[in-house]
Amino acid sequence: MKNHSSLMSILTRLMIILIGFSASCDKRNPPPVLPPTQVPVSSSQERYITRITANPDTIYADYNITYSIISVEVKDGEGFGVFNQMVKFKTNLGRVLTDVHTDSSGIARTTFWDDGDQGTATISAIVRNYDASGDTLVWQDSTAINVEIKPIPPIKSVNIKLPSLNDPYLMSVMQTINVIAIPINQDDQQVPNNTLVTFECTKGRFVDSQDNEIGTSVVVATFNGRATVRYNSWTDATTMPGADNAFVTAKVGNASDTKEIIIKPGRPANIDLKTYVRVNDQLIEADTSSVNSPNWIFVKAGLTDIYNNACSYQPVKFTTDLGSFLNTTQTVTQNTQTDGVASVRFTPGLSAGAASIKASANGDTLFAQTIFMVTSSELYSLDFTQQGQINLNVANTGGLQSAILRVKLRDINGNLIDVPQKVYFKIANTNAPQGANLNGYPQQDSVEVISNGGEAQVSINSGTDSGIVKIQASWVNSDCTRYIYALKTNIVIHSGPPVPGGIVSFVSGFDSGDNLGGGLWRVQCGAIVKDMYNNPVDYQTSVWFSIINNPGCEIIAQSYVGNTNADGDSTEGIAYTYINYDGTLTYQTITIRANCGDDPYGTPIFGDTDCILPLNAPEAYMEIQPAVLMFDNNQTSYEYTDTYFALTDGQGCPVKDAQVMLLPLDGGHCIQNPNGVYDPSSPPNEWWMLLTDETGFAKGRVAFKAGECIPPIEGIPQPTPMRIRGTLMDGLLNREVTVTLILFPGQAPW
Repeated sequence: MKNHSSLMSILTRLMIILIGFSASCDKRNPPPVLPPTQVPVSSSQERYITRITANPDTIYADYNITYSIISVEVKDGEGFGVFNQMVKFKTNLGRVLTDVHTDSSGIARTTFWDDGDQGTATISAIVRNYDASGDTLVWQDSTAINVEIKPIPPIKSVNIKLPSLNDPYLMSVMQTINVIAIPINQDDQQVPNNTLVTFECTKGRFVDSQDNEIGTSVVVATFNGRATVRYNSWTDATTMPGADNAFVTAKVGNASDTKEIIIKPGRPANIDLKTYVRVNDQLIEADTSSVNSPNWIFVKAGLTDIYNNACSYQPVKFTTDLGSFLNTTQTVTQNTQTDGVASVRFTPGLSAGAASIKASANGDTLFAQTIFMVTSSELYSLDFTQQGQINLNVANTGGLQSAILRVKLRDINGNLIDVPQKVYFKIANTNAPQGANLNGYPQQDSVEVISNGGEAQVSINSGTDSGIVKIQASWVNSDCTRYIYALKTNIVIHSGPPVPGGIVSFVSGFDSGDNLGGGLWRVQCGAIVKDMYNNPVDYQTSVWFSIINNPGCEIIAQSYVGNTNADGDSTEGIAYTYINYDGTLTYQTITIRANCGDDPYGTPIFGDTDCILPLNAPEAYMEIQPAVLMFDNNQTSYEYTDTYFALTDGQGCPVKDAQVMLLPLDGGHCIQNPNGVYDPSSPPNEWWMLLTDETGFAKGRVAFKAGECIPPIEGIPQPTPMRIRGTLMDGLLNREVTVTLILFPGQAPW
């Protein structure tokens, strides 16, 4: 086509030249008016239809059920596909989409379909190119192709194909498969594309490519002789007795095909366990029976999938901890029947109690449990179910304040008594912790409880005191001829946690320390720790010790309540530790802080206590100055002697602030001011309390008068001994000195 168009262009140009030449040679006529010279067209402006196809080239007169795709390829003079080129299509028969633009490859596609007529349709394609103004045609090309429109041949048969040849076809619930229908026409040929096939199903659903439900009846067009639809079995299995299978049908006109489908349930997801008692040949759902009952007992386990379909022919394992199955074993495996139920006979035998019956499937990943009560009626014994110690805390301290006590009522074989009985509970110890009670009743009351299922229970509640509680459970028959009881003695009510103000520290007393050498002493100290009700706190409550005002002392910080003291003894509510201190600090006051951590709100729990460091291994001596007092015969004034009481600890360290009592034993008077003068008008002082100074000395003064002397005998003065005692108040350490009084008949020789 390209060569033909080029030749025509050349011939046209030659004719114009010849006409012009002839006119110019004829002088009689004026030269003709020539058209403007045509500008040559570039290769990129040339347009050629290089190819036209029809797919298919035969359709049927079925009013657009079948159709043909007409494709045209457009290239320029350089052989490149032209993008966005308008192609105009025309047909002499049927219908076609007329104006179509080429794509990026230079391809324009349109659709041709019938209009009910039969025959040969000629579809023409025309391409034109204009200059930039859009007014002048610079190039064009055209071509055509034929499509045959035939009468519709009737459908002879439809054949359904499933993923396998099994008949009926087996599926699981919510499984999706492709269902293919192949229609064959009367000519034994596959039908053309877009032949409509109707699919129908009695169960399940047809779904789209995203598995969205689209119904139980859909219409699908054929492609390459086949119509395909996605079928989902949905949630209802067909394996239950009396259930109909599913059917899938494909129809085209009067031709059809049907396939049968069995829908299996999914994997067991639910298990339902029930017990039945056969009474008069009827199974009655029940969960209790008596020992030696003549009625048969059956256990049934039903398996269903997540859609509640019964799961048949699945193994179920039954177990029991009381009685047996089939009179032989406590473990047996039975298969479910078509209704999804597995059944086994249960025999309780002579044992009463609560039979825990379990059923499991799916490799024990799916299980259910039920309790079947085997009952008895004649009481023989009572026993508390809790053998171990029960620990409670005093009320309102944040711990466990109550517990349920249970007693079992049994017959002579140890079977639980199912008939309700009156059981009486009471606190058995006389001095039970204050406030402890049963079911809120006063402590001294007995509490009546009616048993249920062979068990009676009561609540033990703590009060404000810690200690041990003993509980008695008893039963008596109606004529009071039989009496049965049980006693629980290991119920402990523990104190609450420490509280601020409930911690008091202490230091051991006089001469209780150990000599560490170098002037150091070690004494025992500790803290008494109590709860909000003044109960000693529990054993091993941690206590951290510190001294907050005396750097000359050292305390072992870590301790706990109930640890042993220096003698190897443990005391309830007390934590012991040790202080090391220099002997020069004896009798000094230190503040010991005992800390028990924080309360739940972050508030520190501690107690500060002022304690005095004790004296250890004291050594003392006493002296007086002067040792002799002399008096005139008529003297009325007093004479004085100064006393010196020196005190050290066992390592020679002087002891300050020790209390020393000065006591004249035979006469004399102590003076309040050691450097003062005795005033007879002041109240008499038979003793006086002194304190040692930094050097360990306590200084006192005693006044004597002449009247206390032995009178001279025949003019000879008689010595009068007067004892003065100094007593260290700690340990009652005594030292004595003697002052001698001398009365002269005249003037004393001083």
